[in-house]
Amino acid sequence: MNHNLAFSIETLALLRAGQYQPYAQLEAAQQSQLGDGVRFISLRQGERLTTLGGTQISVLSGKVRLSSTGRTLSDSTTRAQPFMVAARGDILQALENTGLVLADRDFLDLISAWHALVRHAQESGGIVAERLAKLHRAIPFRRMPLECVEGAFARMHARPVLAGAEIVRQGTPGETFYILWSGRAEVWQQDFNDSAPRKVAELRPGDTFGEEALITGGARNTSVRMASDGELLELPRNVFLELVAKPRVQEVTPSVAQSMLDSGWRALDVRYAEEVEQGRLADAQLLPLQDLRHQAETTLSREARYVVMCHSGKRSIVAALLLAQRGYQVASLKNGLREAEFDLVTVPSPQPSQVVA
Repeated sequence: MNHNLAFSIETLALLRAGQYQPYAQLEAAQQSQLGDGVRFISLRQGERLTTLGGTQISVLSGKVRLSSTGRTLSDSTTRAQPFMVAARGDILQALENTGLVLADRDFLDLISAWHALVRHAQESGGIVAERLAKLHRAIPFRRMPLECVEGAFARMHARPVLAGAEIVRQGTPGETFYILWSGRAEVWQQDFNDSAPRKVAELRPGDTFGEEALITGGARNTSVRMASDGELLELPRNVFLELVAKPRVQEVTPSVAQSMLDSGWRALDVRYAEEVEQGRLADAQLLPLQDLRHQAETTLSREARYVVMCHSGKRSIVAALLLAQRGYQVASLKNGLREAEFDLVTVPSPQPSQVVA
């Protein structure tokens, strides 16, 4: 059994060609991000794998049986509707030689939300679109509310730097958040027992640094030096903290959301249709995030108020931002349906075919 096979371009190609969800919705350029939260695992016939809660399973080849339910999973059952592991400790047993793709579901929500942001920015054009499209990396911005990412890129300024330049020095206060836009940089650190600084990492275009000292208010714990000529994108500390601390979209807890729904707000589910079929609010309207930009005007009512929801709250935040920019009154369910004690039903998902007045 191999638990550590790299998630490769070839694996992504198989997922996309087979129309596995949600991978088929993503652009090929996002493959480098998927390696941070998606693994390919091979099992020989008879081998077992203990799963973690919050894992999404897609079977590329072969068959496995889930111990808790006796359910058999194969490519035909997980291609359009991947299996979601709810609890830690379920065991998968390979009925034949099997290839699996295991993904952290929250991570996939983040990637899908980032993808929607990039597409939205590309439609608007300008420097923000250029920067977002080129970066294609959501991971460095996990600490920043997604609805603030566009604002961050709009307020960054570019600075050319020369090889050998020290960008930050260990022990000094943190005043700036950086993205290495081009060139190479090295990270150096000196501990109490070190007689001289030692190189601990290398940075490539798209990598970020400097955010920890800004958030904690402490000193830099490493030094960063340019290994070649390049360019940085910089965001001052006060702007970074403003964006982190002041999201522009209203988030509501499950109890508040329930009160809003009871008082006339409508539930808007922006998950994939395949996810919704596994459980949704009975009266929720479905409008998957990837379709929202082009179908909102024909499927949503301007007179209605919407509580937007997804699995983890990441996609709903982006959806709420896009709708708020279009003049809709919206709120996003904080942390998503995974933590909400709503009564969900498992019936065929509604189709976004007409305006609900």
